Amino acid sequence: MYRGIFATLISALAVAVVAAGCGSSDDDSLTKAEFTQQADAICKQGSEASQKEYVALLKDRVGEKNMTLEAGLTQGGEEVLIPFYKTRAEELGELSPPSADEAQVAAIIEALEEGIEEGEENPDSIPAGTPAIGRSSKLAAAYGLEECGP
Repeated sequence: MYRGIFATLISALAVAVVAAGCGSSDDDSLTKAEFTQQADAICKQGSEASQKEYVALLKDRVGEKNMTLEAGLTQGGEEVLIPFYKTRAEELGELSPPSADEAQVAAIIEALEEGIEEGEENPDSIPAGTPAIGRSSKLAAAYGLEECGP
């Protein structure tokens, strides 16, 4: 009698172990807190680096080469800000947002990519921020990202 119960328990345990191993672990998405923390870190680090690079470029171009400030801002937008926004969009796109928030995060990135295209078509618009970049910033703030403004 005990052998039958013991065998049944072992069988049940084996089934439980196999079932646990077969579960889906495809959901590698982050929690909202994790996503927000990582996204803000990406945005903050990129913003700090691009600001330093942008200021250095302006000092070089406007100060030493007698370029107008407007021309320097445009060149800075083309050479510094557009690549910065592209990197931001790529890095944010590599994160796995919570499944429930995928559409919101996709909208932030899509608006940013649209802003990049606008800036490439009209480089004068980049220093002030294109409408789509502004929209991306508003969407990011509404989602809870504090560092992902322009």
